[in-house]
Amino acid sequence: MLTTEIITNQEELDTLNKLAAEDEHITVAPTHIFQKNSETVGYFSLCGIALNNLWLDSEKLNKLESYKLLKQMNDVYKKAGIEEYIIFCSNKSPFYKYMEKSGAQNLGSSTIFKLKI
Repeated sequence: MLTTEIITNQEELDTLNKLAAEDEHITVAPTHIFQKNSETVGYFSLCGIALNNLWLDSEKLNKLESYKLLKQMNDVYKKAGIEEYIIFCSNKSPFYKYMEKSGAQNLGSSTIFKLKI
């Protein structure tokens, strides 16, 4: 039987993280687990972490101006009580080479899709 359950305790989260790592996957802000016959076989995150996509004009802004705007964006997040977020950054972005240097954790590369349900 296939089921979807809300993660309710640290033990479920630890089990999920262990199983995902064994399958060479990371978890990002999991909120629900998928189970098959009561065994954890996957997860998803329902608004478990803020997502950020932004654009800054590469011709009209210099590096310092861009940095100041990103700081303002982070301040908005902090005021909203958000302590971490995922940010989409193309490998063609001028920011790409600075992301990890600025403390961002590289979660790997993926193609982003939008689904309408």
